[in-house]
Amino acid sequence: MPPAPFEIADNDSGGKVATNGTHELHLLDCDGRVFRRRAVKNFTEMIEWAVCELNGVRVYFDGHKVVVTRRDIRP
Repeated sequence: MPPAPFEIADNDSGGKVATNGTHELHLLDCDGRVFRRRAVKNFTEMIEWAVCELNGVRVYFDGHKVVVTRRDIRP
């Protein structure tokens, strides 16, 4: 079963939250952004990351692992 997709909404601090119903990624600052990055591998495997970007640093979160980098990476 593929993981649940991330939904993105505003949070109480003026930032954003990405959640898949089980895990959450919070951006507390209002000057950053949160978005989804999706891919299909081998025509069958759906991959989705929640991405948080603040001051040129990106946090990639797949629901299990967290990657922090300034690089623009893809699933």
